[in-house]
Formats: sequence, structure tokens, C-alpha cells
Amino acid sequence: MPCRVSDASWGRCLGRPSNAARQEWVQYPALRQDQDGVVGVWADPDAAGVPRLQLERGHVAGIGVHAANSSFGIASDPERPRSRSSARGVTVGELIEGLQPDHSLANDDLSVILAPYEPAKRSRKIFNKVNKYAKQTSKGDNIVTSEDDAFAIIARWLMGSDGRTPVIKQELVNWKSNTLTDTQTMFTTISVLYEAVKKLLDAHDVNPQFRPTPQKLEELYEDANGFWATLLKDFKIYKQAVEGPKENRPKLRKQNLALKPVAQLAIVEAYTIPSGHGMSLSEFLRGLNKIPWDIGSDLWLNILTLPGPKVLAGKTAVLLGARLVAHLAGTKFSKEEHDQLVDDFRRAHGDDRKQFPKPVV
Repeated sequence: MPCRVSDASWGRCLGRPSNAARQEWVQYPALRQDQDGVVGVWADPDAAGVPRLQLERGHVAGIGVHAANSSFGIASDPERPRSRSSARGVTVGELIEGLQPDHSLANDDLSVILAPYEPAKRSRKIFNKVNKYAKQTSKGDNIVTSEDDAFAIIARWLMGSDGRTPVIKQELVNWKSNTLTDTQTMFTTISVLYEAVKKLLDAHDVNPQFRPTPQKLEELYEDANGFWATLLKDFKIYKQAVEGPKENRPKLRKQNLALKPVAQLAIVEAYTIPSGHGMSLSEFLRGLNKIPWDIGSDLWLNILTLPGPKVLAGKTAVLLGARLVAHLAGTKFSKEEHDQLVDDFRRAHGDDRKQFPKPVV
């Protein structure tokens, strides 16, 4: 339930009828040390069932009020151990020593959940119910908020988060959807950035469940940043889209398949193929600039587009499109790889005699 710190009903909102206790709290309405908000209120077994309000981050693990005859308000600090027999804990005065109140935050709304301590079976039941009916976060939300997934962190760094110089400005990225409509002025999507980073760093041993060391993150970031900086500078269609007026992007995207998210992924995937065959990024880009990217071209029909033209989506389209792009850009496939690509190309067209295009370089 939301409670406003400076509200006169603060005490009642938290189940604390004591006005004196409320005044003691309001005296320090916005003391923070990098904490983002209330993450839990529960009974402290060490304090004989007295609840405590815990705010996470930094060394301050709890903020509350010690008030005589009050059923609410013990504060605790893990850096300062206390006796199990003491229910007083750490007083507000002790806890805030050396900190300065931030009065600009006095009207913040805090969401507080009061959950009494229960046996493990009941706690698991509550946890299960909450998660069963919670709205699932979107892929974009996960990329924006994850602090463990290296691919998500690097995707955000590419856009300039954490004080980085952006290689792709935030206004060029659609954060809310995995697609771009014909009227949107963004260049790409957060999902494309994430998947591109993931593919570029595929050779590295990265587990998205565990945050790498700062040094490893920097190394991974440099690899991804170098690729995108060069791609946006030397691939003419991308350079025109990123550096030109934003009003022109919808028109450019209608004309150029390379500006569609599925093709952007195919291009990144395509680069990983020739790079594994000894082709440099500059050589790959030289071929990329010579490929006809007209969205209505028969070259892409049934590979990355359908009649209309409509854009194909999905991993199958991306992978076949990537192999075709790599071939057109001059990748030296083995005979077996080349024959398989020709077969897949003709199968996509439903014509086993369909002429297979030659490289453009």
C-alpha cells in the first residue's frame, strides 16, 4: 500500500497510531544512502516479533524508528551487530549519524508491504501466488533492468548508459517494441542491439545469469563497440540513416531492407560467418555496400521478404539471409557449405532450378 512520507496519515497508513512516533519519522523524511525504495517489511525474530522496515543498498540495511510502546519501528544495521536479547536495535540517531536529509524527496510515495513472519510452508505459498499472477516483464524491460546479463549491460552501454559515450544514441532505439513501424523515426530496437551483442560475443564464455568481472565486461564492450562504430560509419545506408534528419528514416526504411530489424540481425549474423573464414570487417563492409538492398528486389524474395513486399521474421529467415549476405559480400565458403546454401536458397523459392546469385565483389 502506498504511503506518503509527509502525509499526516503516515502513522495510520503503517499501522502506527502514535503521533509522536510519526513526528520522529517525519523529522528525517528522506534519508537515503543509494537505496531505491522499500523492498520489504517483516517480523524480526531477533526482536521478539517487532517488525522492521528495510531499505536495500549501501551499508544501511534498515531504517525505522525506535519509539517507546510502539509496535512498529526497529532499525537495524548489519555492520553493527547487536545482542539477540536486545529488542531496541539501532536508534534513528545512531543510524543517521553523518548523513544529511534530502528534503526534496519528502513527498515521495513508498510502496510498503506488511508481511508477518510465517513458517516456511506459508511463506512459499505467498511467494508462489505472487509470482503466479504477476505480469511477466517484457524482453525490453529485462534488457533495460538486468544487472547480471552482460549482453544487456553492453547493449545499454552502447546507448550511453553509465556515462558512456553512445555509439547509438538512445533516441535512435525503440525500447518498447521489437519492431519498427513505417512511421517511427528510430533506427533499431533494444532487442536487435541485445541479440547483436549476443551474436558478436558468441565466441566468449559468457553466462547471462552471472555478471562478469569489470575487466571482462570492458573487454566484451570494446569488441561490440568497435563493430557498431565501424558499421555505422562505413556502411553507407546506416550512416545516412543515423546521421541524416530523423524525418527521413521512415522513408529510407520503406526502401532499404537493410534498415529492417530482421535484416539488421542478418547483417550482424553474416559478419560472424566471413570473420570465421578470415575476412576482415573492412572487407565485409566493402561487399556490404555493393549489395542491392532494395526491399522489392527479387534477390530477397522468400529469403527475407514476401510479395507485397512484406518482411519475413524468425530465426530461419535470419540465418538463411545471413548466409546469403555473407556469400554476396565475398565469403569463401567450402564446397559443402556453398552447395548447402544453394540448395536452401532454391528450396525457399520452391524451384530447384532457380538461378543462384553471384557475389557482388
